[in-house]
Amino acid sequence: MKILRNLRPNPGFASYILCRVIPPTLIIMLLASLTGLWMARSAILSSVHTRLEATADTQQMQIEDRIHSLKNQLIHLAANDLIINGLIHTIDREIYLPLFFQSLSLTGSPWERIALVDYMGEEIIASQPQSSVPPALPAPSMIQELAGNNSLLHLSAGGLHMAVPILVHGFQEGALTLFLPLDDIPRLKEMDRSDMDMVFLNGDNEVIIANASYRQRFGLRMPKDTSDWISMSREIEGLPGVTLVLGMDSAIVLSPVKKMAFYMMLTTGISILALIASVITGARLAVKSVKKLSMAMGKIASHKDLSHRIRLDLPLELQQLARAFNQTMETLQDTTASKEALEQSRERFDLAVRGSNDGIWDWDLKNNTLFLSPKWKEQLGYGDGELKNHIDTFKDLLHPEDREWVLERTELFITGTISHHELEFRMLHKSGTHRWILARGAALRDASGTPYRLAGSHTDVTQRKETEIRLTESRDALKESNQSLEEALAIAEEMAQKARQANIAKSRFLANMSHEIRTPMNAILGFSHILARDAELSPRQTEHLNTIIRSGRHLLQLINDILDMSKIEAGQSTLTLSDFSPEDLIGDLEIIFRSRAMEKGLQFLLEKSTDLPAYVHGDETKLRQMLLNLLGNAVKFTQTGGVTLRVRADQYGEDAGKKLFLLIFEVADSGPGIPEKEKEHIFEPFLQAEEGIRAGGTGLGLAISRNFAEMMNGSLSFTSLRNFGSCFRLEIPLPAMDHPVQPEAYVLSPVMTLAPGSAPVRILVADDAEDNRALVAALLQPMGFEIREAENGRQAIDIFESWFPHAILMDMRMPVMDGYEAIRHIKSGSRPSFILALTATAFEDERKTVMDTGVDAYLRKPFQPQELFNLLAIHLGIEYSFQDVSPEKPQASPPVSKRLPPCRDVLSAEEQKQMLEAVTEGDIKNILELIENLRQRNAVAAGILQEMARTYAYDKILAWLG
Repeated sequence: MKILRNLRPNPGFASYILCRVIPPTLIIMLLASLTGLWMARSAILSSVHTRLEATADTQQMQIEDRIHSLKNQLIHLAANDLIINGLIHTIDREIYLPLFFQSLSLTGSPWERIALVDYMGEEIIASQPQSSVPPALPAPSMIQELAGNNSLLHLSAGGLHMAVPILVHGFQEGALTLFLPLDDIPRLKEMDRSDMDMVFLNGDNEVIIANASYRQRFGLRMPKDTSDWISMSREIEGLPGVTLVLGMDSAIVLSPVKKMAFYMMLTTGISILALIASVITGARLAVKSVKKLSMAMGKIASHKDLSHRIRLDLPLELQQLARAFNQTMETLQDTTASKEALEQSRERFDLAVRGSNDGIWDWDLKNNTLFLSPKWKEQLGYGDGELKNHIDTFKDLLHPEDREWVLERTELFITGTISHHELEFRMLHKSGTHRWILARGAALRDASGTPYRLAGSHTDVTQRKETEIRLTESRDALKESNQSLEEALAIAEEMAQKARQANIAKSRFLANMSHEIRTPMNAILGFSHILARDAELSPRQTEHLNTIIRSGRHLLQLINDILDMSKIEAGQSTLTLSDFSPEDLIGDLEIIFRSRAMEKGLQFLLEKSTDLPAYVHGDETKLRQMLLNLLGNAVKFTQTGGVTLRVRADQYGEDAGKKLFLLIFEVADSGPGIPEKEKEHIFEPFLQAEEGIRAGGTGLGLAISRNFAEMMNGSLSFTSLRNFGSCFRLEIPLPAMDHPVQPEAYVLSPVMTLAPGSAPVRILVADDAEDNRALVAALLQPMGFEIREAENGRQAIDIFESWFPHAILMDMRMPVMDGYEAIRHIKSGSRPSFILALTATAFEDERKTVMDTGVDAYLRKPFQPQELFNLLAIHLGIEYSFQDVSPEKPQASPPVSKRLPPCRDVLSAEEQKQMLEAVTEGDIKNILELIENLRQRNAVAAGILQEMARTYAYDKILAWLG
């Protein structure tokens, strides 16, 4: 109130504002401006340093990885038996080495030159003449430098020079050299794309190679004065004396700060002028009005009455201030009343604590302080000053037999495992006896559920424990508690039942939806395949049919993704375990995506360790689906550069005599990368980044892949740098198996007829959809099969009993009688018949339900014609004759990734021994002769082996030979 009495307007008020208020304000504005400029400059420099460091790390890692990969390839090539034999045997040197070096290439560069030199440094043979490439290092000098070293690497302005020794019985008999121009080393030839200054220096600080930005700024020299140049350097591992330096011009980097300083000073000057003008004008108006308001406030101050209010019949400009003052007085009055009520409440609490028989405790978990009331200590026979207020006091006074479980239950309550804290235990009394204590407590928790404070009471219940009456009351209380628990369990069971019913309804809806879509889609895709076999179609008609087939498959993939996500959410997705070969899986993926990458002009690299287990036990289908998704995304989003698949296996233990491996797959690309704001949502269903929206898709692939990885006790993670690409890392733990995988059935040709002289084959097609029956008839009748049709299970039984078909293609959902009942009836008879279940069910897990009916095979709509032909050939023992509808285009040989039949089924014991010796000795001539002899008995196996021999995949041939 003294402040109100002293508040009087005076003529020097405006002068006071001008002299005392404005100067500090101006100084603060100037300091704020300078601080902002300094912070902006620091932020820009920090951002540039961060970018330089990230770019330097990326360039260093990628160049080191590439050079390390080239060195390993050269070392592996130097250990080749053909190279060693050519070095020491004249016959091999004259016959086999020229053929081998004619197609030898590690990088595909036209300037790459690989040469074999003897121990004197004399060149024996090279992949191309010396005159066709820039000059390389002299061979004798390389041999001299190799002495005592495993390899030699040298980077100069001419290019990359590499040499590895060739050891025979531990002695160096020669060397294998590699020359690669700088322009053909990935990352180096892309230097001109960077907006940074980038240069490689040798040990004498001389320029080896620089990008266009650096050459424009400094030429081909390293400047002595770099004060106006922000730079970052990295040593290149494996290239002694070579340093990578990146930099940016500080004047360009800090140009935004200079512009900001100019505009900030201009804004500050204008603000100063406006402030002075407004203060002068406002001061004149305020002095006159404040005088009226101060008089009204003085009246309130003189009465010292907080309930008094200022009247609002003041000038219009002061009414808002008067209202604010009245509201302040109301708040002050309420605060005073609350303070008085709080003081009264505190007094009542202190009185209750002193008068209560319970001991009060209050534990502050953040500061680890404990308050123990005097009554708490009195219950145990101590005075208030005899015990410290510390948690150790409570622990020490607990009965030894109760201490462990009491502390354990208290910890469970703190962590939230149990929500109710009420315990009965014994505590030691000062007299040496013990007291039974009933402890109750409650916790205050933050938004995350973490407790920060516990409080409660201790009640001495010793008498209750020792009397029968209290025991009876305790039993009644326990009975009531159990009754409440039973009611709660009944409610929980009811809610769980409702949740199960909702999941069942959801599954039925999805199954019906999928069935309704797959049934017509089966006819669409089936007849499209039949039309595509017509040799008289025009190219435009063929293109339209291919569009229909691709669109249909895309629609089915969308349905499968939604259903997979639904099963994952419902916890119904399961693993289908089998033994499979990681080598074959990787080979299949390489064939698929190498061609896709070549179509887009991308490079596809496969970096695979040599210690992969031959066979593992796991869900091959889900692993293949995850890798297809990751590689498909990489190829889809990458426009320039390439995609790399890295695979390795780390053994981490054994279980029941089986080695346990962690399979690690890394899919790296040079695509656009993932923006920071979208990284945290990349694995969420139906959410796509901007690039994904433009490219199309469901947004489910990564969500499903991560869930599959977690189902297989693995993980899926990624790193990404905007405009520099992404790398997804998939880790899956799998046990190794020591037996081979059963060979897959060979896929038949898409155009065929029954082999001449084949007996009539009768096929019964049972399906309520006329389009589906017509599709099967259109596929099989032209091939020579006899077809009859049934619209439901009852008709199928009647035709079966009168016609005795060799095979029945049975739909599972039909009117009158469904396929399940019809199959059980047919299987109960004595006449055998092959039954193939054709169903449009959506869930793969329902295969077991269908197979339990006794069917011999299962095929899901829509199916590929080759799948149907293959199943009929396997189960009926029929043979086909193949028709070549395009004689001008020779049929492609089977892909190498097709699994070979067991070695003992195609080679005699003597042939196996000869093949093993030929592969071990690198005798390519003998290998090809053995393959040609095999071609007369098994053309498919011979084609696969010939492709392996052509690509020097001797490790796969040795694995097949066992």
